Amino acid sequence: MTMRNSLLAMKARAARAIALGLGALALALGGANDAADAQTPAAQAEPLASPDIPLCAPPPHPNARIDVWGVQDALIGKCMELLPARATDRPNIYAVAINPHGRQLLFSREAKTALQRFATNYGGTARGGILLSNSSSDMLQVPLATQQNIAQVMGEIGRRTQARPDDVLMVYLTSHGGPNAALESGLPGNIPILAISAESLASALADANVRRRVIVISACFAGSWIPSLANDDTIIITAAAADRTSFGCAEDRPLTYFGEAFLNGPLRRGASLATSFEAAKKMVAQWEQEQKFTLSMPQAYIGKNMQQFWQAAPPNGAPAAKSVLARKK
Repeated sequence: MTMRNSLLAMKARAARAIALGLGALALALGGANDAADAQTPAAQAEPLASPDIPLCAPPPHPNARIDVWGVQDALIGKCMELLPARATDRPNIYAVAINPHGRQLLFSREAKTALQRFATNYGGTARGGILLSNSSSDMLQVPLATQQNIAQVMGEIGRRTQARPDDVLMVYLTSHGGPNAALESGLPGNIPILAISAESLASALADANVRRRVIVISACFAGSWIPSLANDDTIIITAAAADRTSFGCAEDRPLTYFGEAFLNGPLRRGASLATSFEAAKKMVAQWEQEQKFTLSMPQAYIGKNMQQFWQAAPPNGAPAAKSVLARKK
């Protein structure tokens, strides 16, 4: 089978599955977790709440028959319409969270939590953070996390940043990861799609001409993404070194270990990325040592032109720290 025919077959399977109704998709959810997650607490009796963030479209009727691929452009358009007006007197922060995993709601929760933090800390255009997610809970309310959709969203943001080259794009990706710098990617019902990878993201960013960016990868072996994405105008934060797994990916957890430590640590109180990362690295190491896990060793790469952004508190963050995004007097 040719690559084109293979992709068409994948799309046809996804369309058939979604045509059966979203309720049927929920029944198909898998629960594949990292082996180490067997040692996490037992599943909670009540479903874990998902962060309340604005989505691009209302939820469809459970028995709706919708062409899932045919609505993607419209969903992206609706997301872009929700972006607040860009500022003309200061840099704008754009936020995107990507969950390519279709079987675990955990990664959707973490992606939404990241958008919450960016919106609270940076305000402005960051309040219109865009979620791309393959979770059944997000289906048809946000664009799917596919290579094509990610490239299209990056292109739309790139067109907005051309007017002000000091604008910043913040991207948070979360899923299971492999040492090949790719995330486990698929739709509910174990329907495969082309994997979201460091290469595909780097290509999308380059084509969109998005210069200044902060990229966070919450996944096993996430350090393997650094070589493809690193440059002078980029900050890269990873949950693990290139040769290490990360932990806490069980469905009964609200967030992964790294997601919990980074998003609910000092960052939640408005600290700088530098302070938030250092605190998260220490907290993750403590949890892993307590569980006798091999340390995941979160990594950070800071391009030389992003040092100030790395050290500064966000505009809505800690008032004692000077923000590089504050309006110049």
